[in-house]
Amino acid sequence: MIESIIFDKLPDKVLIHGVEHKINYGYRAIMAIEIEMFSDNNDEQKLLNALNIFYFQDIPSDWDEAIRYMLWFHRCGKEEKQGNGGSHAKAKRGYCFKQDAPLIYAAFLQQYHINLRNTPSNALHWWEFSALFECLDENVKMARVMYWRTCDIGSLSKQEKKFVKKMRAVYMLEEPDGDLDGKARLIRRNADMKEYVRSRMVGRK
Repeated sequence: MIESIIFDKLPDKVLIHGVEHKINYGYRAIMAIEIEMFSDNNDEQKLLNALNIFYFQDIPSDWDEAIRYMLWFHRCGKEEKQGNGGSHAKAKRGYCFKQDAPLIYAAFLQQYHINLRNTPSNALHWWEFSALFECLDENVKMARVMYWRTCDIGSLSKQEKKFVKKMRAVYMLEEPDGDLDGKARLIRRNADMKEYVRSRMVGRK
C-alpha cells in the first residue's frame, strides 16, 4: 500500500526479515545517493556507498531486499516503471542534483520560501522534497531548464526548436541519461554475473 504524504506517517525505518533498520530518509541523503550512483566510482563501490548512506552503515544482510527497498523509497512508494518487454526504459534526465544545485536552491527559495541551506535533512522528508520538486512552477528557471532538456522538439516550430537546442547546449548535463532504478539494477545484475562466472571458473580447476 502506498502511503499518503498528507495522511500517513512517512517511512523512516524498514523491517527486513524481522529486523528493523533505520533509514536516512532526509532529502539531502537521497540527493547524495543519486549523486553517488552517477559518479565515476566503479559500479560495486557506487552501490555500496549508496546503501551505506541509506542504511547508516548498517546494510541488511539480504542485499537484494535492501536494494529493492531503497529504490522503492527513492520512487516515493510508486510502482517501478518498465519499458517494452519488461525492460527498463532509458529515461532522459532532466536534472542533476550536483550540477543543478544553485538552480534548485534558488527555485525552492523563490517558489516555496524554503532555504535548503538552512533546512536540516531530517526536517524535510525525501517524499516531501520530491513532491515540491515535481511541482516547480514554470516561472522558476529550474523548471524551464528541465523542460528544455526533456521536451519533444518534434512538434515545436522552427524558431522554438532553434531556441531549445541552444538552451540544451547551454545546460547540457554532464551525467548520462538513465534513472536510479535502472542503474542500480544493472549494477546488481552485473555483480551477480561476475560472481557466477567466478564460481564457474573455480569449479573447472
